[in-house]
Amino acid sequence: MLGRTHMAIGALGAVLVLPVLLHDSTAHSMVESVGHGHINQATQLIEGVVVGALGGIVPDLDQKDGLMTRKVERIGQLAMLGSLIILLITMHLWSSPIALGIAICMFFSFVHHAEWVRKTSLILLAVGSVYFGMRFPDYAEIGICSAIWFGVTAFSKHRTFTHSLLGFAIAGFTLVQLGKLQHLVWLSDVAILGYGLHMVADAVAGGIPLFWPFGKRQGIRMVLTGSKADHLIGIFSVLLMLFDVVK
Repeated sequence: MLGRTHMAIGALGAVLVLPVLLHDSTAHSMVESVGHGHINQATQLIEGVVVGALGGIVPDLDQKDGLMTRKVERIGQLAMLGSLIILLITMHLWSSPIALGIAICMFFSFVHHAEWVRKTSLILLAVGSVYFGMRFPDYAEIGICSAIWFGVTAFSKHRTFTHSLLGFAIAGFTLVQLGKLQHLVWLSDVAILGYGLHMVADAVAGGIPLFWPFGKRQGIRMVLTGSKADHLIGIFSVLLMLFDVVK
């Protein structure tokens, strides 16, 4: 399915489960009061919707033109820009038109949504995760698991590792540990739900390899990506989410 459809489904899932996760049945009535309690609930609702939507598109980091991938690619582009600037400064090449021309061409080669840009960005995230885990021992497990997830995703084809039980388990464990350390378990649960709903949606849109690295896909082909049904599911999810919030 389309990225925006996955985001809508993830956001809807967040709104539906927040009352249970927060143990507060009034989480549905965010627009009726401006009192401190309701403002806090409104903030939690917004956070939950955003995290649910993001969790709904994280699995598509294995796709070069995915919504989340385009954001993550900025990491590689910024790293490339920084490296070129440092190189020009240290080698005193600012006054060389040829060197500047080559540097500009190299930078703009990173602007395009190429597969190698996606891989480079994810590898940088994996390396950063390892460093983060080493720098902060309390986050060592999170750093290692994140590095594994980003590293494998960098070299995975679309709808393989990130759409499998293994990928889901690694991401879920990482999110749970992060939620515990930040005392935001409910928010990590929302992210995991968004991720899981993504897998369910793709299971009915062609199937997913649950037992990857074994390639056999499980699921059915009820919805074609980009079809009218895909768009309608996204629209219906948004409308249902809004109705559930204001009722």
